Amino acid sequence: MKVPEHPGKWSFVGREEHVGSLVSSLFSHRSVLLLGRPGCGKTTLAQQALAALSDSALTIQLRGSAIAAGLEYGAIGPLVSELDEADLSHPLTVLRKVAGGLDKRAAGRPVVLLADNIQHLDELSALVISQLAGQGTVTLLAVSERVADAPEEFQSLWKDGFLARLDVGPMSYAEADRMLGRHMGTSLSRFTVAELWSTAGGNPQLLRLLTQQQVSTGNLVRSGGGWALRGPITIDDGPLKDLVLARLKRLSDDERHVIELVSLAGPLPLAVLQQIVPAVSLDVLEEQGLAHIDSSARHLVRIQTPAVAAVVRRYVPPGRSSMLREQIQTLHDTPDQPGQQPHRFAAWTLNCGYPLAPQAALAAAQHANARHDGHRALQVLSAVPATQMSADLVAEKVRALTKLERYDAAHALLNQHEARRRLSGQQPAGPPASDMDMPSAHGTPFSSLESAGLELALSTTDPRTAIDLLASLPTYQLGDDGDPSTAVLVSAIWAVAGRADDGAALGLQAVTRCSDLSAGRHRAGAALLHALFVSGRWDEVTELLQRDYSAGYNGDSRYAAVSEVMEGVMCSFCGRHKDALKLLQPAIDQLRLQNTFGMLALALAAAAYAHAFQGSGAVSAALLEEMNVDGVRRTQLPYLARYFAALAAERPAATDQESPLLDIAAQWRQAGFLSYEMLALTSALLLGRSEAAERLVAIGENVQGPLAGLCLMFGRGAAANDAGGMAEAAQLAEAMGQQQWAVAMAAEALARGTQALSTEQLITAQLIRSGDSGTAGAASPAGRATPDSGGGGGIGDLTMRERDIAHRAAAGASNRQIASELSLSIRTVEGHLYQIYSKMQISNRTELSMALS
Repeated sequence: MKVPEHPGKWSFVGREEHVGSLVSSLFSHRSVLLLGRPGCGKTTLAQQALAALSDSALTIQLRGSAIAAGLEYGAIGPLVSELDEADLSHPLTVLRKVAGGLDKRAAGRPVVLLADNIQHLDELSALVISQLAGQGTVTLLAVSERVADAPEEFQSLWKDGFLARLDVGPMSYAEADRMLGRHMGTSLSRFTVAELWSTAGGNPQLLRLLTQQQVSTGNLVRSGGGWALRGPITIDDGPLKDLVLARLKRLSDDERHVIELVSLAGPLPLAVLQQIVPAVSLDVLEEQGLAHIDSSARHLVRIQTPAVAAVVRRYVPPGRSSMLREQIQTLHDTPDQPGQQPHRFAAWTLNCGYPLAPQAALAAAQHANARHDGHRALQVLSAVPATQMSADLVAEKVRALTKLERYDAAHALLNQHEARRRLSGQQPAGPPASDMDMPSAHGTPFSSLESAGLELALSTTDPRTAIDLLASLPTYQLGDDGDPSTAVLVSAIWAVAGRADDGAALGLQAVTRCSDLSAGRHRAGAALLHALFVSGRWDEVTELLQRDYSAGYNGDSRYAAVSEVMEGVMCSFCGRHKDALKLLQPAIDQLRLQNTFGMLALALAAAAYAHAFQGSGAVSAALLEEMNVDGVRRTQLPYLARYFAALAAERPAATDQESPLLDIAAQWRQAGFLSYEMLALTSALLLGRSEAAERLVAIGENVQGPLAGLCLMFGRGAAANDAGGMAEAAQLAEAMGQQQWAVAMAAEALARGTQALSTEQLITAQLIRSGDSGTAGAASPAGRATPDSGGGGGIGDLTMRERDIAHRAAAGASNRQIASELSLSIRTVEGHLYQIYSKMQISNRTELSMALS
């Protein structure tokens, strides 16, 4: 694999809907005003539309520029180059001559004229072009950044309804995913795409420059079969920096002041900035798309494009930075934690030599710990004097030490803090940590120290005390402090202990609480996906994965990594192994360089199972071996990873080998992990381990969720040798989207004797076993209706929802119409169409219509 020799020549991909809208309007002789911020790709869209019309119309492209703006007829030079000097003396003569020349060249065809950068047209060019459009000589495609920037003639055409307006916004995540995949020659992990896309703010021009720079600096490298980021994105000297700085130079002093402050400090309240610069400067920045004022109670002002903020932080001189920090320090209403990037404010404060307020240090440490960055959390906390170390600050330090696996130091810190509280006569926050006694089950929020103690206990080699406590909680309420850390732990433990529905409900609360706290969003999202998976609510997993993909994971690259692995896990679990590997391999390539949220073990295990099922035993064994490197003990791997590792290593019962599935089922029985014991027992039973049936029946009624109902139904059928019960379980498995289990259950029912089945059960079981029942797959994220069979690329690969959307789109319905008819968001429809195009190996609606016909 190699980077294209001409990295500036990026293939056009994505945004077919915009091109389609332009072509449709222009083809029907409807002129268009195309608007968008600098770098959003509006010129490329306009050129694509012109190219699509080139066979049926005479197409002309003109472009305004700052240089030509000072010349009479400078922008329409190609149209007036053959006119006499006398003809140029009066605009009406020029108009008549140009119109006649275009009519002659068109030879009866319509004329489509693209006028790019109309804000830079000279007065006479603007007059002639607008008159050509107004009198119907040309169908006009005018391109500008804003309506207010356009010449008055064009504004009048728009106000009179002659120009249809089309606004081009930032590139969506799905569009960026397709563009990067096409240019780099292979799929990139969703983490990598999310990092690049969010840093560029959805700006195609910045995305292209940013990607090229990461490749040239060695941060975006080949890894395995794809590309992956070695570390955080940094912006060095180059075209991207030059482009950003050039744009900032065009701002007023007050506007640059705001950009510098917010880039260095992170989002700042509007009230603070209004004490520094006039309100009109903030309005201008928002209109130009450089800043955004949110709708929160504090009306936080943030930089719209992170790449711009990164350039500013890198190139603001230290003296200027210190002066700006002093200015913030002197403002009376400045809060200790100004916004939702507390790590940014803390780093800036410390770099400028200012003391860090305890509240700001706490927010920054919580942010760092949520991102599993224990080193940064300790660095921030070290700036707080010992006399100001509150219980909350101590708790964050314990969490940081735990994440760094410095367990003895974490225990010592807990003990030291409790001893200090007792000596001062204060009520201890909780029992002595050294005794590993956990707080009593009370269902109410734990204190910060109790929560940190639980995390420490769960990270040790003997976490049973903490697990028993959390599993036995009848309820749990999130506190008002906004920290969902313990709720995420409780959700995870409930899910594995047989309370998956309770865990999912709590996980959803944590996700809601984290909606504006992106640092912890990936942990809460992972807890919710895990609980829904273990419950068997796979249709909800599918909708959640699709919705989050369509929304670009709200720019949270860590949650993108979690979602990608979980979707691969779903595919592998349900027997869609080729789809699983398409998702898991890019994820593994990236996770090997940055092991986000410790997801590498799970990705490796799920991929190992997919390879084992496809007969690639050597590859599977190598992936399982990789799970044990760097001193990672198998007992410390995530529970789901251990399940897939056992699946990959399992052999049919006839081999008389020990069963890894039954082994981990016994371990999980001792730990009280009923959900995972049930999963392991069911999988073992499907592989011929008949001794699992009795225990499966015994625990099935004590586990929540549809999956438990399915496992219990099959276990009862196997224990009683009831072929009819097993056939019904096969039907249920297929309806839930677990086609691999459905096929195995149907085969087991048929093997027990066809005479025990009704005619309907017999026919259904035979159809399911052959993979030809035609009712499966609705709940699958990848949309396969049957396990891998070597095919693909057709309508049969789509889910029921995707088929519905595909037929509507092929019939000519717009994304907005489809969204309205199906009660979905437009972004969700766009995400479904991306999946449809990807599975069917097509790139636009024309190809979709042909494929369906």
